[in-house]
This record gives sequence, C-alpha cells and structure tokens, in this order.
Amino acid sequence: MFGVRHNLGALEKECQKKAAEPIEKGLIMFYGHSFFTRWSEKWGHRPLEEDIRKKDGSVAAVNHGFGSSVAADLLYNYNRLVKPWEPKVLVLITFNNDHRSGYSASEILNNIAYVCDFATHDFPDIQIYCLNAAPCPLRNGKMDHVRNIRREYHALLKAFCETRKNCTFV
Repeated sequence: MFGVRHNLGALEKECQKKAAEPIEKGLIMFYGHSFFTRWSEKWGHRPLEEDIRKKDGSVAAVNHGFGSSVAADLLYNYNRLVKPWEPKVLVLITFNNDHRSGYSASEILNNIAYVCDFATHDFPDIQIYCLNAAPCPLRNGKMDHVRNIRREYHALLKAFCETRKNCTFV
C-alpha cells in the first residue's frame, strides 16, 4: 500500500505544523501536494483561505496541502490532517511527485481510494473532488512515458469516482 520508494516521515515537520493549527470543522479542505501549498503568501499569492469565503465573509476553506507529498503521504497523515477537521468537502490532488517517486498509476489510485474510503466512512455526507494531475512542465513537460502514466492515472481515477456517489473527478 505505501511502497518503499518514498520516506513517509520526510514531511513530518510540515505535517506537525498543520496538525497544530486550530481546528475549524465543516470547512472545504484542500489536501494534496504543492499545487495547493503554493496557494499562499509564501509563493506570492493571496492565501487560499482568503480567496474562498462564505457569503458572510467568514473562512470557508482550509489548506492542508504539503509540498513534495505523494498519495501515500495523504493516506498516512489522514487521521491527523483530515479527520479532526471533519470537512464537508475534500478536494484532493496528487500525481506529479508520485510518478517521480516510482509509483505506478494503480498504486497512486489505491492510496487515493483509501483516503476517499476513509473520508466517506468517517463523514458519510462528505463531497470529494479528485482533481486531475496538471502537467508540470519544469519537471516532465515533454516526456511521453510521464504523459502515458498521467493518462492511465486519470482514467483510473475517473472510473473510480464514477463508482462512488460522493466522488467527482474534476
């Protein structure tokens, strides 16, 4: 399930920092790799939490993206980075780091499937959005084998989402 190609403890400091944040239950949670991490002031952007607001102006989302993560990290950290927040919506993204760590499309999907299954078990009314993996031109823009793995992963992820009532492939 976790594979040996990635050190699950490598991002421990970042995960501890997120786990120590004040818990706000019932928000939209963004959970994945640096696609979400970079939605912050550190990267010259207005923070996700400021961009996504409720009608009354209060916070509607929490950003639990952590850079360099793979799907196995998302699964490994689910109990401390997702479950306590009891999100009403979970937005997931992974792939770019997974394939570079040697995970196959089916291994990536298996880890994401577990995250989705845990979330729907813990929160039966949750809505989950699984985002496609955008190409990362700095790392893999023109490599055919990466495009093929991405296509395979997207097909598997889309098919998986179609079997779940509260999962949507985006």
